[in-house]
Amino acid sequence: MKLVTSGSTLLDRSLKCGLIGIALLLVMCVSAYLSIFNNGLAAAPDNWSAFGAFFGGVFGPAVSLVTLFAILITIDIQRELLLSQKREFDLIRVQQSLAHQVQVEQADFSKLSEYKSHQLQLLDQQINMFERMLDRYETEGQRIFELGRQSGVPRTEKLAVLDRSINEVDTQVGRLIQLSVEVSLAEFKSIQEISARMKEELQDIAPKFFRFTSHNEKGSSVGK
Repeated sequence: MKLVTSGSTLLDRSLKCGLIGIALLLVMCVSAYLSIFNNGLAAAPDNWSAFGAFFGGVFGPAVSLVTLFAILITIDIQRELLLSQKREFDLIRVQQSLAHQVQVEQADFSKLSEYKSHQLQLLDQQINMFERMLDRYETEGQRIFELGRQSGVPRTEKLAVLDRSINEVDTQVGRLIQLSVEVSLAEFKSIQEISARMKEELQDIAPKFFRFTSHNEKGSSVGK
């Protein structure tokens, strides 16, 4: 807008200067012609014809020169205007590209956050499941211990098996909690990175419980 305003101002000033110059030249030429050649207004048509030829020869080039100058200024203004519009269009295109990139990044971040939340819910479910399993083992151990005490026959073997199971499940619960904290706090760059980490850790924690049947699945499939 500033470029168009300055260009218009320059063109207006140039045209005004040109018109003023032509007007001054007209006055000077008329005065000089009347005072030198005719000593006033002439009555003969031939003198008026010569007067017209005189003005045509003097003012024709002057008017053409002013017109050419105005055209050149107009062309220069249009060129600058086109360059300015091109720069504005380039800036708009860059801004649109940046806005699109930001939208894509926001969408990816939203998907990543949603997937991470889903995996944390999955881990919470598995922790609750293993804790219930731990409670069942402890209850079963107490029951077997009471039966042995009442019958007078110690059931050491079964209690040892249960003790190993309790220790194993307790370790698994601890590792699941650690994995949940890691998934919650770590900075992951993609859903695939979270998925790969979850699969690796879950298979290592409890390979009997976690089996992953598809390479294209978004989450983990859990089974006994």
